[in-house]
Amino acid sequence: MTQDGLPDMEVEHHTSTLQDVLQAIAASWEALELKIDALRVRSTLLRDISVAESKLRSLESDRPGHPDLEPKLQEAQEEVAEHTDRLCSFDYKAYTEKMHAEGDRAERLLAPLASPAHRASDSEIKREYRGAPGGEPHSSNTYHLNYIICVSFDRKEYPPFRLLNMAFFDDNRDTLAAELFSKKPLAPRTTDPTPSTQGLRQKFIKLERLRKQELARWWDITTLKRYLEIKQVPRGLRVIIFPSFEDLDPDLLGEWEHLISSTSFSMINILIKHSDRKRTKLLLDITSLEEEIKNLNLPEATDKNYTIMREILTGYQLYIKDKKMRKLVRDDNDYKNGRIYTFARKSLLDLAFTGQLTTTLLLGVRSTLLRDISVAESKLRSLESDRPGHPDLEPKLQEAQEEVAEHTDRLCSFDYKAYTEKMHAEGDRAGRLLAPLASPAHRASDSEIKREYRGAPGVIVRDKRQLCLFLPYLLLL
Repeated sequence: MTQDGLPDMEVEHHTSTLQDVLQAIAASWEALELKIDALRVRSTLLRDISVAESKLRSLESDRPGHPDLEPKLQEAQEEVAEHTDRLCSFDYKAYTEKMHAEGDRAERLLAPLASPAHRASDSEIKREYRGAPGGEPHSSNTYHLNYIICVSFDRKEYPPFRLLNMAFFDDNRDTLAAELFSKKPLAPRTTDPTPSTQGLRQKFIKLERLRKQELARWWDITTLKRYLEIKQVPRGLRVIIFPSFEDLDPDLLGEWEHLISSTSFSMINILIKHSDRKRTKLLLDITSLEEEIKNLNLPEATDKNYTIMREILTGYQLYIKDKKMRKLVRDDNDYKNGRIYTFARKSLLDLAFTGQLTTTLLLGVRSTLLRDISVAESKLRSLESDRPGHPDLEPKLQEAQEEVAEHTDRLCSFDYKAYTEKMHAEGDRAGRLLAPLASPAHRASDSEIKREYRGAPGVIVRDKRQLCLFLPYLLLL
């Protein structure tokens, strides 16, 4: 007999049952950790690839006319290749098989505890422990077992198992709290010895923010007024709405463009008035804040902060000026080239000559592969969640695992760096061959080649002559 009055055989039975349960719990926990780790690793790798490709696309769009971007472009390509290699080296299939093996081991360990014979013979034991109907604990010092039936969200009952009720945590709470509160309180933080200087710095931070806002408003007003003077509309304010029917008369299009241009000019006037009101309020706030700074009577600190702020604002103003200049040149080129409302469309000739067609097709291939992997993994996770209690799902689960492995192998076999080098080489050669066709004189005299296409990929070729012109280039890819 034990000190609590329990027979030795009964204690041994409880101990054996508890060991089996703990082994099953450990196996289940290991399987769950494997699954979580696998999904976390793959999610991180896919996210890194997506971020690297976004950076590469941004550099590719800025590449024409900027040869100094080539080193950064090369680094971005190597970064994408590196993240892809990391994804390829991740053996998802072996990881999944190990996870299923641990899960099956846990089910085998729990199976005896779920048998009707075991549950019938164990009814007395259940009543003796806390949580069972009619049961009372033998003593407050005993670690009791609670009988718990796990029910999933779809109301399916799974094999019952027993868990330790760690009652000693409750007993130790008061002790831990008393130990914590018996310590001496922390010393109060010392105040700033120079509150006036600290307040001056805070005011200059606010003044710098207001000055930046006022600068941005002034440049917005000045630039919009310039657009009105030259009778041009910036891209962001162009109303790109046209009739949906195909038979468009030139006179109708002329009247239509005049109407939407007038609407855009009206919007420009509204924005000028709005920015002017905001700037007037900002100037009042700036004047008031500068008066507060003057009243602090700290000439040396004030001069030092003004010097720092002037340097920051000078750099900020140059940044705004360069950005506005790029947009003015871009919009002026739209009007010169007759691309006022078709600026977003790219012709095959433009894409081939700038090298953007190769990059567009390349990233399209990679995006498709990554999307296929994501879809296959979503399907696999759905089947994994429905797997318990449904042995008929094993064939579908196996197919989903093979599908994930297949798409991953396709991505791994895609040599990004070699593909990129080959496509850029072919693109440069195609650009040299097509250079005469890109001259303004040739394009002005050739209305068919001058005709715009709708995006890439999925470019629409409208006649046989254009197809013959660009088909050799596409075959090179």
